[in-house]
Amino acid sequence: MAELKARLKHHDTDAAIIVTSYQGNPGRLKVYFSDGEARIVQMTGCVLRREVSPESNVRVNRVVRLSIGLKPAELTTNMADLLSDLTNMKPVEENAVYPMGPDQTNNAILRLQDAGSGKTVWTYYHALDGAEIGPRITVSGLRGK
Repeated sequence: MAELKARLKHHDTDAAIIVTSYQGNPGRLKVYFSDGEARIVQMTGCVLRREVSPESNVRVNRVVRLSIGLKPAELTTNMADLLSDLTNMKPVEENAVYPMGPDQTNNAILRLQDAGSGKTVWTYYHALDGAEIGPRITVSGLRGK
């Protein structure tokens, strides 16, 4: 852990993300911040981009908005806070994903919404037309902070 903190400071990086697998699928995202703080995201499902939108050939260059559903549950709010820290974007509460216009060809909107049973769905939409492009990740827990 000390070596990771040293590398983060040396490269002037805010955080490192380590993905662990469980039975061949992503299991946890471990986020380590340069100040030593760590958070663990427990995932229970992941649908790949090619499975969410097989016909899509969208090449994403950057995420331009962090969107969350209206009146989000605690897990969704906490995930939004974590992703806000990582992306330096403020979450925007909205009832749906809205396209951002023709100049957004290679951009995406990161969307978090309640999935029921205390889980959160984390997915991406094309900023040009609002179509889901994935991947779609189901989050069941967040530890830390």
